[in-house]
Amino acid sequence: MHCSQSNTSVEQLRSDVNRYVWWYNHQRLHSTLDYMSPVEFAKQGKTL
Repeated sequence: MHCSQSNTSVEQLRSDVNRYVWWYNHQRLHSTLDYMSPVEFAKQGKTL
């Protein structure tokens, strides 16, 4: 049972990190990128 719980925790952590990375790249506005998300900034063909 201990291993099962450990696997679930790793899977949950992986899921949480993936959701955060998606949010960071698609939703979070970055002042350095003229208050756009990185994805939106890249779609416009802009570079830093």
